[in-house]
Amino acid sequence: MSYGNFKRFNQSLSEVKLPEIEIPEMNFEEALIPQGKENFEWTSPDGKLKLAYSGNWTETTPSSLGYLDEANVILGEAELLLFTQRFDLNKQSFILLTVEKNESQKSLEEIIEEAEKAIIEQGSKSEINIIEEDNEAAWIETVSGYPGQPNLYSKGKVLSGEEEIYIVLLTTLETDWPKFEQEAQEIFDSAQLVLTNK
Repeated sequence: MSYGNFKRFNQSLSEVKLPEIEIPEMNFEEALIPQGKENFEWTSPDGKLKLAYSGNWTETTPSSLGYLDEANVILGEAELLLFTQRFDLNKQSFILLTVEKNESQKSLEEIIEEAEKAIIEQGSKSEINIIEEDNEAAWIETVSGYPGQPNLYSKGKVLSGEEEIYIVLLTTLETDWPKFEQEAQEIFDSAQLVLTNK
């Protein structure tokens, strides 16, 4: 009798059908990266510099900016105005965007020399080169790295105002730069000084 009950119980279980649940396709990049902004325009706190970047960049908090400033992530004695990052899951790579402001009366060459000294003191090998200069902007690039770690590549656009120098710098792994080169150029093209009436 027990065997008969057990057999009937098994048959009733086999007839039970679970409801079909459709699992929607999920784009992990959309889930992890803020959406809703097609393009974001950023203006420096003093209103003298503006640039644009897409909405899939993530800006750091003000407290992080202070930490990065103290950690000498910036060139020379510059003030770090913006630090934002972008992770591309499809390309499995990242890129950083920083905007720095230097109010000293030093030339770009002097700022670069001081920055190179600071980088060497941190144990990194790096050389910052001015690759192009015209009336509107100067372009710098650097390859740097620590022993046993992959090299980082940085390219920057330097804009000189009346009393300050702004440096828009994009940094990624040297091997990943080609993946971001077009987007980086669009950001550089958007970086412009704003004429202000005093």
